[in-house]
Amino acid sequence: MFFCAQNIAEFWNVATRPTERNGLGLSPEEILQEVGNIEESLTLLPDIPAIYGAWKQIVAAHKVQAVKVYDARLVAIMSVYAVQSLLTFNSDDFERFSNIRVIHPFVFASLKLGAREEKVFRFFESSDWGFAGDGGKSL
Repeated sequence: MFFCAQNIAEFWNVATRPTERNGLGLSPEEILQEVGNIEESLTLLPDIPAIYGAWKQIVAAHKVQAVKVYDARLVAIMSVYAVQSLLTFNSDDFERFSNIRVIHPFVFASLKLGAREEKVFRFFESSDWGFAGDGGKSL
């Protein structure tokens, strides 16, 4: 199970946003602790030059616009690293990308999990946020 720098950046955005603006209202110290937990539980997929080319092809092919370019970048990272599945609460945002499997956290909870996946799921469940995947190559 994997994460990328963009996952952390997006989490940081939501986590530092005040609760009255649909954020988590966490302090930087709390976020750093959560990021440390992610780093211990998941494998980082580093940004590499091939991601840009894959992203550019994806946004052109799917006519992606505005804020959706960030979703396309996640799909590009998945493509470069041959990651097949994505766990997200925003499954509708990824419907246009037929080459990936999108899993909602409620579905993920019902999957048969190994010990590592169970530990990761419990972390996300207790943290009220998450980004992981099912067994195999998942982001």
